[in-house]
Amino acid sequence: MQGSRCPLSRRGLERRALTVLELLVTMSVIGVLLGVLLPAVQSARETARRAQCQNNLRQLGIALHLHHDTYQNLPAGWSEISGKPIAAGWIPDLLPFLEQAELRSQVQSKWLNTAFVEVAPRSAFSPALGQAEIAVLATPSVLLCPSDVAEDTFQLYLEDDSHSDGDLDPLSEKVLMELPQANYLGLAGYSDPDEPSEYDGTGVFVHRRRYSFRDLTRGLSQVAVVSERTARKLPSTWLGFHVLGEDAPGRVLGFCNLGPNIATSDECELDSRHPGCILVLFADGHVQSVSDSVDQAIYRSMATRAD
Repeated sequence: MQGSRCPLSRRGLERRALTVLELLVTMSVIGVLLGVLLPAVQSARETARRAQCQNNLRQLGIALHLHHDTYQNLPAGWSEISGKPIAAGWIPDLLPFLEQAELRSQVQSKWLNTAFVEVAPRSAFSPALGQAEIAVLATPSVLLCPSDVAEDTFQLYLEDDSHSDGDLDPLSEKVLMELPQANYLGLAGYSDPDEPSEYDGTGVFVHRRRYSFRDLTRGLSQVAVVSERTARKLPSTWLGFHVLGEDAPGRVLGFCNLGPNIATSDECELDSRHPGCILVLFADGHVQSVSDSVDQAIYRSMATRAD
């Protein structure tokens, strides 16, 4: 009939589905693309995190120089607080130079002025008041490596004499206090800062002593002052510690002995989540990547302030 149209065939209306073979090929292609792209995405993210970590260390370097310009010395690695069972670390002195003056005031009111009471065993002391306030002192982002994964705070246990190197499990059941987490440590030298005989180490940050740049006779560009450690190695803090705590000075200080990222090294040594290296701030303000394969003699000499 004129003007009429032929009906579409049933075959033409049918939608063609993927065969099993085509589906398998498609899935294989997607899998290959993901295998290529995901490592690249992860690498790009780590590159950005590493750049942020470098920037954090540079800011710490600037703060150290501003502190030195103001007081003609660098902060002490740690110092006991008179009349209290706590010690302050080196970072609180830098807070005003990191645009954290308000946090410095909070440290004074909520940490240094905290009341303590005596508890068993071993005449340990714990905070009587203000513990919750201590625990929630916020850690500035400049003190955290973005590559690390850790809780905001950690519990510091009473030191147990049977505690062995490399054993991260607390042997004591007595929690002394909860401290805010951080990643950056002052370098005490090439000996364990936890040992009383090594409190006056070879590095820049030691017990009570405040060194100046003129004491760094090896040259500012040759003396490492700050580096990093992850919570998987040993949780660290920027604030300070209870003097009877496990690995107490090692919570604010690190040291250079065996090498970076060595699983069997002492818990107070350095490590990072940056593949194959750690980042280190030197006294002149430059930040350098130090490879896991660095020569041990060179590694130890970095943490030596004088010839």
